[in-house]
Amino acid sequence: MKLTARRIRIPALAILASALPLVVQAQSGVKPGEETLIVRLGAVTSNFETYARIDGTTNGGTRIDLEGETGLNGDKSTFIIGGTFRPFQRHRFDGFYDSVKRTASKTTERTFVIGDDVIPAGTVLSTEQETKIGYAGYRYSFLKSPDMEVAAGLGIYGGNFKFRFDAQSPVVNIDTSTTLPLPVLTLSGDFYLTDNMTLTLNLRGLKVKIGDVDGSVFQAGIAAEYFFTKNFGIGAAIDRLDIEADVTKNSFRGNAEVKSTAGRLFLTARF
Repeated sequence: MKLTARRIRIPALAILASALPLVVQAQSGVKPGEETLIVRLGAVTSNFETYARIDGTTNGGTRIDLEGETGLNGDKSTFIIGGTFRPFQRHRFDGFYDSVKRTASKTTERTFVIGDDVIPAGTVLSTEQETKIGYAGYRYSFLKSPDMEVAAGLGIYGGNFKFRFDAQSPVVNIDTSTTLPLPVLTLSGDFYLTDNMTLTLNLRGLKVKIGDVDGSVFQAGIAAEYFFTKNFGIGAAIDRLDIEADVTKNSFRGNAEVKSTAGRLFLTARF
């Protein structure tokens, strides 16, 4: 028997109509504090304060203010991706990744010692600085109710800081980088003002020495999210991040310090 397109569409529409209440019911079940997965993707504008000291094999280097003395732009916009996975009601795993690269060229106003190179005042110095930061952490909600939850946990920042300096007269070609794995303690509070509105406060920090890295991390932030539907919404946040480390690796000897105040706007989805 030959079926027409009309005869096919009618039962198909009936199936979709019968499934619609189930979709709506499934969406209505996603409430704040009960989601399994949250994904965030957005733009971040940061104001940086960056300092570096790169020691040589026999001498100490000069501590350089990279924004003030090499001309790096302190304001930079980029993208950030992150999320939260909740396998159980009181257990959450968090993560994010961000990468920033800046370049500049400026005539030096004083003599720098970078590694084994002496760069006299009046040198046209090109500078490149790249920061990659990833975070992974675990939180346990020791206080939890339909309106709020307070959690504590552990996390680790995995940072990579790259510094490059070039000049033609005198000839300078310095390219060095270091990784900074630094653990932190975490504390957070999530306040579910309505089913559509969430306010989050968080703190992370620790000072620790691990092998050839002696460093510290401090981060504080506040974020607000508003959901237009049960699954999708937008958010805004303000964060302060300070990372400092003394490093004694063969590939990098010296000190790296990165401070940033950042504003974020992001899309968020919860399931």
